[in-house]
Amino acid sequence: MSVYVTSKKVRYITSVIFVLFMAIVVGGSYLAQQEKGTSESTSVS
Repeated sequence: MSVYVTSKKVRYITSVIFVLFMAIVVGGSYLAQQEKGTSESTSVS
C-alpha cells in the first residue's frame, strides 16, 4: 500500500474512534441529565 492509502485508512479509523468517543460522552451527559431531572422530580413529590 502506498503512504497515501495507509494515511487515509488511519484517518478513517481515527475519525470513527472520535465519533464513538463523542457519542459516549454526549450520551452519558444526556443520561446523567435525565437521571438528575428524574431524581429531583421524585424527591419533590
